[in-house]
Amino acid sequence: MKDRLREYITLAVQVIGVLGVFFGVYKYYSDIEMTRQIEARKQALSYVERYGATELRNHRQEALEFWLKHSDVVTHIRKQGASEDAYRAFFFAALDHDQSSKTLLNALYAMNNFYDQVAFCRESRVCDEEVIDAYFCENANIFFTTYDPIFDSLGQMSGVADFGRGARELAKPCASRS
Repeated sequence: MKDRLREYITLAVQVIGVLGVFFGVYKYYSDIEMTRQIEARKQALSYVERYGATELRNHRQEALEFWLKHSDVVTHIRKQGASEDAYRAFFFAALDHDQSSKTLLNALYAMNNFYDQVAFCRESRVCDEEVIDAYFCENANIFFTTYDPIFDSLGQMSGVADFGRGARELAKPCASRS
């Protein structure tokens, strides 16, 4: 009888030990995943912070100022529409006559580079997808739809193979909601 009791106790201890190991392994991987999620959220928030910082805010302002100078054309395009060719022709003609054309191009290159970085961070799962989508979807969509007709030309001018790819990828969740 004592041997049988000892066997039950030994078996119970072994079962508790195995359960403890399983729980420990589960907890270990759960903690790793939680840490990854926290770091991904921090990384995404660092891009949000960068977007609101002076450098990118100035680039967005430079682009806005270009369009404000040509608000009559913007109004016409919104009311009447324009083909991509007409839009592209207007943009580069206006750029040729604009004293701040280099500033605008630098701003567009900087914004494109930023959106490429954010998209890469999202795609590689280094950044939290929900934070990136919530904050950048609309902004990237506006950038993408505004400049998509000229992305190929800007890519050729800058040597960037897929100019606008980051903004296009970040804008996709917005398009799927519509």
